[in-house]
Amino acid sequence: MYRIFVRDLVLFVEVGVYESEKNRQQRIRLNIELDCEDTIAAAQDRIRGVVCYFSVVERIRAMLAEGHINLIET
Repeated sequence: MYRIFVRDLVLFVEVGVYESEKNRQQRIRLNIELDCEDTIAAAQDRIRGVVCYFSVVERIRAMLAEGHINLIET
């Protein structure tokens, strides 16, 4: 298993449970650790078949763009 990190990803999202937090975006900073299964591609230093940082960040952006989130822990 190997670990990848996304550090200091700053995004603006709609988050919060109070009325004053709804319908407005707030700045958040994310630090993410992902444990990934070892692959032959990683062992052989090949890009195809390993986790792509760009794809990870794009998926995070897509999830947060789906709409308001009450709890940041979600």
